[in-house]
Amino acid sequence: MNLTGDIQQIAYQEEHDTLLLSYTDGIAEITKNGEFLHKCPLPLPACHTALPFADAFALIRISQNMSFFDIVSSQGDMLESYDLPLEGVIKDMLWDHDKMVTGSSLCFLLLLQKPDGCCFCRCILKPCTCKQPCCCEMDCKTDCICKLLSSIACMEAALSHILNAEGEKLQRAIALSDSICELLEVNRSIIQTITNVTMLEQVLYAKLTAIQERQNDVSCE
Repeated sequence: MNLTGDIQQIAYQEEHDTLLLSYTDGIAEITKNGEFLHKCPLPLPACHTALPFADAFALIRISQNMSFFDIVSSQGDMLESYDLPLEGVIKDMLWDHDKMVTGSSLCFLLLLQKPDGCCFCRCILKPCTCKQPCCCEMDCKTDCICKLLSSIACMEAALSHILNAEGEKLQRAIALSDSICELLEVNRSIIQTITNVTMLEQVLYAKLTAIQERQNDVSCE
């Protein structure tokens, strides 16, 4: 067969009664007689395994020791991509149809090879409006709240460095200045900076209050 990479995995396309060949640089659909019906180049290489998904393909991609779940159109365009926080080497994937019929989530099973043996891992990708990766039963709301809390913590750390720098500036000015006017000018500059920091703290407090109000609506497994 005229393929540009090694064959990684095969899967059955029930709707067309064909086989899907996952190879390094793309996906090929062939009949049982070995005739090519369709070849789909991939936007990113290192495809491991692919499954049919509506008019597209769901595939596992491994790159730089990280695993990704991608949804690619039949023309080879990347539609969605999620990183999978998993430990182990992915050997195979299949849809978990029993879980998928109960809702709109994408549910699939992964066969993982670990140092102590193989195991199955169920992953659930829940649809969300923020377009953030949501995998392994972590819903969109929980993921967004974690990111908001992280942004607040980063901002607080930055403000603490600013206040510390202003304190050092005042101490330096007292040690070097011989004029009360210069000290008053430095003092006015520091007061302005502290005022700006206080305004930012009010914004961060309002953000934190909004998160706390939504906390009761979120369950984290």
